[in-house]
Amino acid sequence: MFRVTNDARILFQAYRLIIAQLIDSNPPSPTATAPSASNTAIRLLISHNLMGTIIGRGGLKIKAIQDASGARMVAAKEMLPQSTERIVEVQGSADAIGTAIEQIGKCLLEDWEQ
Repeated sequence: MFRVTNDARILFQAYRLIIAQLIDSNPPSPTATAPSASNTAIRLLISHNLMGTIIGRGGLKIKAIQDASGARMVAAKEMLPQSTERIVEVQGSADAIGTAIEQIGKCLLEDWEQ
């Protein structure tokens, strides 16, 4: 059975604080609409070999993460040039992004433990 360690919880909390600071330090432009004014995006570099862990069979895992967090996630289909990594962009409110990143971290930790 998978258990999140205290170190992982601290890391997830740090991500949440960073996301909140990014949103607070970038005030919305005067032309921004109210619903998207508090939204932002974070790009994560994920090893191509681990991308299947996040996406899941038929995209079920990434859909479950989106549903649980309220964030929108876009996984790049191609690796970055001269790299073995791909980008996952997580979009939404600070809380939604924090929850999505926590879920992604849990997926990666579960894969590592197996």
